[in-house]
Amino acid sequence: MTLLFHVGFLPISFKDIIDILLVGYLIFLVYKILRGSIALNIVVSVILIYVASWIVNMLEMKLLSTILTQLVNVGVLLLIIVFQPEIRRFLIFIGKSALKSRTSSFFSLFQRKENEFIPTDKNEFSDIIINSILTLKQNELGGLIVFSERDSLLFENTGTELSAKLSEDLIVSVFEKRSPLHDGALIVQSNKLFKAGCVLPVSNRDNLPSNYGLRHRSALGVNEQTGYMVLIVSEESGRISICKNQSILSNPPVSQIRGLLNQYFD
Repeated sequence: MTLLFHVGFLPISFKDIIDILLVGYLIFLVYKILRGSIALNIVVSVILIYVASWIVNMLEMKLLSTILTQLVNVGVLLLIIVFQPEIRRFLIFIGKSALKSRTSSFFSLFQRKENEFIPTDKNEFSDIIINSILTLKQNELGGLIVFSERDSLLFENTGTELSAKLSEDLIVSVFEKRSPLHDGALIVQSNKLFKAGCVLPVSNRDNLPSNYGLRHRSALGVNEQTGYMVLIVSEESGRISICKNQSILSNPPVSQIRGLLNQYFD
């Protein structure tokens, strides 16, 4: 194959560039699946162990090299066991992405109809969400709203699909105490109401404040696994909280909530 250029003593061809781009995209997909979860920390640790093993081999430190080599060899099997759910999500994600690309031309015929669900202005979007949570607080209703940035396998087998227009009345009605969906989470995706009544993973942290109920622990759980922002309205205290970056901010000013919602809309 024709060479494009040299980097030092390494000849670089067009095939090498494609190879690098594909590997980079694969790493990006893995990061996308593991982002916000403890699994990402485990992957980083494994990489560091592998690098350390390579260094001690170069330095001919036989005892330490033997230990790290055995650890790396067994680590492959351990990774398959530990990351079984993530591997499954990764394979399904690739499959769904391939199917979406093949059918994108078909669904483009319905793009205009889909856009009827989506607010055209970020201020309109923020107003609907803010008015909804303030109404929940005023009526002493609890609420849990997850802002999903993309299709997530986490919500694939839970909740009731709505695919409804974003509206204050619908959001409040979902969390009415007599609603069968009020105990679960409401998922906002592509600026529309995607699903309601979703069961979320609960955070396993043992250092959480005692006043954190199931909604707060569920908000942390989904944020840790996906990085999605979550709004919480406490049914007992009426306190509004934001879960972002694996932490919960209680009673934020409306201006801060609006700013974060505007970022999501963009």
